[in-house]
This record gives sequence, C-alpha cells and structure tokens, in this order.
Amino acid sequence: MRINFSFFPLIFMAAVLLPSCKKDDNWCTNPRNPACPNYDPCFGRVPAVSAFEILDSAYIGGVDSAVAIIVDTIVTNSTAYFRATQREGIERFEWQIGNDPRIFEGPDQDIAFYDYTGDVNVRLVTFAKDNEDGSCLQPDEKTDTSYQSFTVREWPEGGNPIFGTFTGYKVSRPDSLFSVEIFGFGEPFIVYHFIKGLPVTCEGGPPGIFVQSQYRFFVSTTSIHGYNCHNALVYGQVLDDHRTLHLYYAYDDAEGNRVRERFVGMKD
Repeated sequence: MRINFSFFPLIFMAAVLLPSCKKDDNWCTNPRNPACPNYDPCFGRVPAVSAFEILDSAYIGGVDSAVAIIVDTIVTNSTAYFRATQREGIERFEWQIGNDPRIFEGPDQDIAFYDYTGDVNVRLVTFAKDNEDGSCLQPDEKTDTSYQSFTVREWPEGGNPIFGTFTGYKVSRPDSLFSVEIFGFGEPFIVYHFIKGLPVTCEGGPPGIFVQSQYRFFVSTTSIHGYNCHNALVYGQVLDDHRTLHLYYAYDDAEGNRVRERFVGMKD
C-alpha cells in the first residue's frame, strides 16, 4: 500500500491553525455590547437621585471669569439658576419652581423674578434610565424627589453688601494691613462698579478695576473696557454677616510674573 506523504504537510498545518481560530473569551470586554461574553444588561443603571443646587451667576456682562455660587437668597429683578447634581443615568428631570404651574424639563433651569419678593419652593423629580423590560432597578429606585427653598428680597439697607471700604491683609502676609473700596460711579444712575486699593489698576482708566456685582459677590470685567489692566482677575464675596470680605485676585507684575493673592478684610 502506497502512502501519499504529500498530505502530511496539510494535516500538520491544519493542526497548527485550527486552534488559533477558536474565539478568545477576552476578545470583547464591553459590558454594554450584547455580543461580548461579559455583557451586563444592567450595566450603568443607577438609582434616581434628585439632589440639586440653587445658584446665582455672574457669567454674563463680559466678566473675566464665569462664576456661579450656591445661594439661599437673590435680589428681586434678578435670575436664579438651578442645576441637578446627578446627571448620568437620569432619563428625565421635572422641575416645579415657586407658584409657576408649568413643569420644566432638563438638568438645568433658570428663571427671572421680576417685581417679586418672598420665599420660593423648588421641587425636582428625576426618573432613572432602566433597561427595556424594566428589570434592573427596584421600583423605589426608579424615581426620586427633593425639595429646597430660597428667598427673593429687596436690597438690604445700604444697598449691596459688597459696597464699602474693607480693611484687612493679604493671606500670604498677615502683617500687610491695607484697605480696598468697592463703589459705584455714574450718579444718579450707577452704571459702573469698581474696586480700588489693590496693587494693580487699569492704566489710562478710572482709579480702580471694573467689576460686575451680584448679591454679595463680584467679578472683574476688565476685558470689555479696552484698558491695560495687566491681565487682572478679581473675584470677591462678602459673607453672610455682610461685613467679611474674601477677595481673590491675580495680575501680571512689571517683570511679567503672574501674582496670585487672597485678601481677607472687615467692613469699616
């Protein structure tokens, strides 16, 4: 019997190649992909969370840095902003704000309060994303509700608490006692607000740095006035006591170095 040895190389190659065609269990590791061995239909499904923040913002008006702070009070004829803190895994957001009967949808909202003073109640209801058959989340995990309130008020006596003279020190040098003043200019209609007393000002401009003020805080607006302000950036906030000022500022010195400082002062 003759043996055809020409088949042997083919058999050997098949023995070597066939095992390599077997699919590796690690070829795909995306738990969202139904074709993957580790596919998890409940991956990424999280319980609904309805926590949110109430904000006052100074992002408009050509400010040098967008600023939004958590507040419990705004002044009348201004805008309040609302931001849901949990956004991933939420399918729907439903807001009810004050006495407005409308339901607002989406993770962020803003509403102006013209000619109104008083307390405002805010409700947020969130609905979590579940899989198609609704089997990943428990019934009490699919929705959540939270409430907060804030106050809309007239300016306090004396106007915005940011205005006035504050005496204090640089945090880096507690012995560096000096004063800064925040004031309005353009009577009888206050058009511009300024801060003076810092070691930097705007060349060729008024005696100070332009700022935009909100209730108890302000941000510099040097970029829209065309003066050389040495890239100054100023942010200040007066605390709840209406007397303590925390001030953060930065500018380029004469050598081009960036100077960053904090100031803490008390209203005179």
